[in-house]
Amino acid sequence: MEIRFMKYNELQSVILLARGVYETCARNYVSSPAMVQQFYDYIDINSLSRQLLAGELYVWGALDGQLLCGVSAMQSGAHVTMLYVHPSYQRQGIGTQLLANMAEFAVNDLGARRITAHVIPAVCAPFFYHRGYAQMRGVHAELDMLPLEYIFTPLIKRENEPYPTKPVKAKTVVLLTIVFFLTASVISVTAALMALI
Repeated sequence: MEIRFMKYNELQSVILLARGVYETCARNYVSSPAMVQQFYDYIDINSLSRQLLAGELYVWGALDGQLLCGVSAMQSGAHVTMLYVHPSYQRQGIGTQLLANMAEFAVNDLGARRITAHVIPAVCAPFFYHRGYAQMRGVHAELDMLPLEYIFTPLIKRENEPYPTKPVKAKTVVLLTIVFFLTASVISVTAALMALI
């Protein structure tokens, strides 16, 4: 499976796949006609072309040989606008790979500290939850849409330095100290008893 940026002349294939997956897998879960129209207005050659040419949109494709089996897109503000995998290729990790590629790009190329996504239909949210996303604070969900975000908390490793570690809680230190002294006491008593025998 190859995942790569899609070219301008491949946008029509991206649109066909996204619309096909939407109709097959998602459309029945969207009750709002306005949300359906919003999807078709966005997944449109004019809308996507304009954003792509302006440098406001990045589109990836997952290809099995020459066959496009998954697509994803992210706006320059690190907002996921598309993530669709053909039903024959679902549950094979392709969506996860596409999401990971977008996250890597967001951090390394866009300098993002978080990624956002408006998941439509909301029934698709568990896919994102299992990959570390959570509901956006201060933004309310709508009937068919759930606003999610992923906030990066990267570990930074510098040359010849150990990875940062989590601080140990005081309660843990106290418990470990008690266990150490109890163990030492048991060993001392056992040694004294062994000396008497």
